[in-house]
Amino acid sequence: MYKLVKLDFEKEDAYRTVIYFSVFPTAYFLHAAYTESLFLALTISSFYYARNDRWALASVLGMLAAATRITGILLIPVLIIEYLSQKDYKIRNIRLDIIWIGMIGLGLLTFLIINYVVAGDPLYFLDIQSENWNKKLAIPYEGFKNAWNIMSGELALNVNSPANKMLGGTIEIIFAFMGLALIIYSFFRLRLSYCLYALATWLIITSTWFWNSIPRYTLAMFPIFIALALLGRRKNINYLIIFISILFYALFLSSFVRFRWAF
Repeated sequence: MYKLVKLDFEKEDAYRTVIYFSVFPTAYFLHAAYTESLFLALTISSFYYARNDRWALASVLGMLAAATRITGILLIPVLIIEYLSQKDYKIRNIRLDIIWIGMIGLGLLTFLIINYVVAGDPLYFLDIQSENWNKKLAIPYEGFKNAWNIMSGELALNVNSPANKMLGGTIEIIFAFMGLALIIYSFFRLRLSYCLYALATWLIITSTWFWNSIPRYTLAMFPIFIALALLGRRKNINYLIIFISILFYALFLSSFVRFRWAF
């Protein structure tokens, strides 16, 4: 991530990006048995080598990212856009190395084959998501409405306690809109491929009937941390971002280590 940011910005911006990412309120998932750390390592590396015109390596890493988490398939369109931007969007500059990007799809295909071998249905994972986590495709408004109802107490989440209202409703809404605001800001400051990747990821994680784990999934939208780093060029804002991040990190982690819901 540090090397990727340095391709476009000063090393101080790259350093702040890493700091903000490391103290993000749900960064403890990077140390737990979840896909976040592996997926981000592969995805960011794929972008880095794409920026350095090493498309074969970028595509292999992208393929592994798509096998790690289905949102990795987003790397196909965004890396095509990145490729075209490096070629000034001129057809005469396109070379055969663009074909490598298609390899990324093999990662998702492998995941679907595993589902078929294990359960006889390549989309079996969708049934698991629906049955256990109420994850059903819907427009983002539906997820927001249910999160709002949880926050207001109109929709009970197991035990209708203040903690559940906060973690299952308020925090989900805050992180969803914070992520969207930073993505919008990114379109004015970052490369188009980064912004489209973050926006597409946001749409996927919010296009469900029930908003669940958005603060954790926000980690995958790595361009927002670059946007934060640019905002953090002002010393007061830098300290404020770090203070708020660590405060919520401690709050969520204290719940997580006690085996309570923490996204």
